Amino acid sequence: MESKEYVMLLIDVVEQRAREYLLDEIGLKVTRIERHLEDVTRLGLKYLTSLVAVGGNLQVYLAFSFDEPLIRKIFEVYTSDVELDDDEDHYIGETAGDMINVVVGNALAALGDKGPAINLSPPLFITEGKLITKCRDAQFLTLRLILDLGEMSILCIGPRELFDEQLNYREM
Repeated sequence: MESKEYVMLLIDVVEQRAREYLLDEIGLKVTRIERHLEDVTRLGLKYLTSLVAVGGNLQVYLAFSFDEPLIRKIFEVYTSDVELDDDEDHYIGETAGDMINVVVGNALAALGDKGPAINLSPPLFITEGKLITKCRDAQFLTLRLILDLGEMSILCIGPRELFDEQLNYREM
């Protein structure tokens, strides 16, 4: 299977797993999905973005970008049985990181041997909204999950060598 075909299959499975996670673990139903699986020219990051670097043959970033009310609700449900200290913002980031690990890990397990072997980095965080405009050979694929509390975007950004871990273009 070619890399582009595998990326599209991966995005589909990640979307399915994300919807299942939100419904089964958090109790939130996705009401609408907007797909922009053709290359887009601009990428908007929301209040909090968690991303993993995908290695192997793909060499892309997968990211979940959350509106603030949505990630705060996920955090509230995720930590309902845990006593936390005052550093709530740190734990919100950890919640987003756990979610991307679980969802992408389950997606990769579901794909099994349907594509090249890949590995994931530990999750990274971007805690600011920003806009990334496409330049050079970058490719952005987006999928928006719309819920009553806000939106969660699933983003595929590549090739990875064009970007640093904060999704800024590298000097080439």
